Order: sequence, then C-alpha cells, then structure tokens
Amino acid sequence: MTSRIFDIPGLPAPARRALVRNGLTSFEAVAACDERDLAVLHGVGQRTIEVLRRALAEQGRGFGDPTPPTR
Repeated sequence: MTSRIFDIPGLPAPARRALVRNGLTSFEAVAACDERDLAVLHGVGQRTIEVLRRALAEQGRGFGDPTPPTR
C-alpha cells in the first residue's frame, strides 16, 4: 500500500505534476478535495479521477473525506 499520491500505479505524469504543483501529495490532501475541484486542474481528467478514486478506496477513503479511517 502506497502512502504518497504520486506513487500510485497508473497515475498519469501530467496529473502527478498537477497534484504536486497544487500541494496535493498525500491521501489526506486529496481525500479532502471534491472531485470537481480536482477535475479543473490542468492535467487531471476523468481517468485520473478514477485512478485516485480506486487508490482512496483501497485506503478506506473517498473524496470529500479529510479524516483518516480508524483501524
């Protein structure tokens, strides 16, 4: 399980750069965002949203959920 957003397999390079450029490098930062907020970033498209959604789900998270899950 990866802890950094930019290590997610299948995350396109333009999307990775857009996320890093906007300070979104952790699951907490991305989970706190709404999908629509991410979709407006240059380099982030529907494929990226799907990749991020799957990665967040593997962490027990989702978009709009800034609180880490308790284990």
